[in-house]
Amino acid sequence: MINPNLAVLLDGAVSIYEYNLSGRPRKRDFGGLFPSVQYHLTDKFWVLAGLGIGTDAPVFYDLKPEHEEELQYYTGFGCLTSIGYEIFKRNNFVIDIQARFNYSSVNLPIGKTNGFNSGILLGINFY
Repeated sequence: MINPNLAVLLDGAVSIYEYNLSGRPRKRDFGGLFPSVQYHLTDKFWVLAGLGIGTDAPVFYDLKPEHEEELQYYTGFGCLTSIGYEIFKRNNFVIDIQARFNYSSVNLPIGKTNGFNSGILLGINFY
């Protein structure tokens, strides 16, 4: 927390999808890592925005290391925005409900791919 209303965060986004374009069907993640700024408009309501690295990467629980093409990580530009409402707060612990939106443009060997995902999340935060 920079001050009571402003925080700087390193935020992640995860969106698992089914990949069927080569070899065996498998799971991949279209997500990213985003340095972000969160601003509290009121004691309980906040907004967040971040810019960073969008990724297309294998998920750890579906890897077959003997298939080298499955281990490839791809990156590009991404952005993240979110709004949230704190439903429980005690000392340095908060539980909130969030609406999150992620857009990324990732460079793959076959060309650039753009993706958008959204979600309603329950956040568990320590600060």
